[in-house]
Amino acid sequence: MEPRVNINSRQMFLQINNINNMSVGSDFVSSPQAQRQSRTSSASNGSKQRSSATDRESATVTYYRSANVWYEDGNIMLVAQKIAFKVHRSFLGKHSSVFLGMIETASKQRSSGKGLLLDDCPTVAVKDDPKELAIFLNMLYDPGNDPYFRMPHKPAPIEWVSALVKLGEQYQVQHILDEALNRLICICPYTFAEYKLMRATTYTYIKDYPRGGMAITIINLARSQNLPTLLPFAFYLCCQLPVDQVLHGVNRDDGTVEKLSSDEIVRCLNGKEELVKKNVLLMQSLHSYRPNKERHRKSECSRLAMSTIAHHSACCSDIMGYDFSAWERCVCRECRTAHEKIANGAREKVFSMLADIFFLMKV
Repeated sequence: MEPRVNINSRQMFLQINNINNMSVGSDFVSSPQAQRQSRTSSASNGSKQRSSATDRESATVTYYRSANVWYEDGNIMLVAQKIAFKVHRSFLGKHSSVFLGMIETASKQRSSGKGLLLDDCPTVAVKDDPKELAIFLNMLYDPGNDPYFRMPHKPAPIEWVSALVKLGEQYQVQHILDEALNRLICICPYTFAEYKLMRATTYTYIKDYPRGGMAITIINLARSQNLPTLLPFAFYLCCQLPVDQVLHGVNRDDGTVEKLSSDEIVRCLNGKEELVKKNVLLMQSLHSYRPNKERHRKSECSRLAMSTIAHHSACCSDIMGYDFSAWERCVCRECRTAHEKIANGAREKVFSMLADIFFLMKV
């Protein structure tokens, strides 16, 4: 539970009940300016002071102190959904021109006697998700202690990637945006050459939700942040999800559900149908291959060819998914080489068509 901060809009005082490693009920009084405002209000509005306790309670707004980002020497307060982050105006302004403009506005409001003070600090209200803001600020302040920063061998949670893409773009902090985008690009290649590089690496890059479905998040992220090159392969990945997950979305750790729009669902299901057709054509091509009879171990190669078709009947939209390395000890070299050549040719052709298959604009 977050430490609790109570703000009374009439008396303008700040009280922090720190539950995490501090004594409950530690009080911080607001600035003399806020107290003068309170006394002036009391003198001119005697009738309001006689209002009921219910009215006073309804005028109280409760804030919570961030357990992750709180610097005692901070001089500006970011507030996201009633979570307060005590940070430094000069540090944020140095890294983000967007933050600099917001801080200057808050400072002007304070100098004119307006705006809310928390712990004698001017406040900047933001519409960000507080968990995402905490991830972003921790990365901004101390990237060296972030467990995933510049560690591509360590899969980063999709929530971490999503937060840094959204807020890195919003606050124009390029190095943070690049860190997250690099991971997305690695798992959502735009060209077949990039796809082959992805298949050749052993890195996972991004950790999926416990029940899968991060492709849905990537599609929504690409749409909201104008990242069209991620979309073709993200839709391809979405086609490999169970249909009920495509229709109803994926449950995130915070209890919310990430869903596709109705248009995106239609796009995904129509694309899945088209991929099935492409995969059937590939299976037919593999099955119709006729090797040199003198060097061909017919029984073994035929059995493996049939097992390939059986495998792809279970995941028939995943034309990219079959790994021919399993054939190395079971099939003659000629058959294996020929099948890989046929499959890679079909895959490259389908990959180049993904934007058309999902009715996406080409970049």
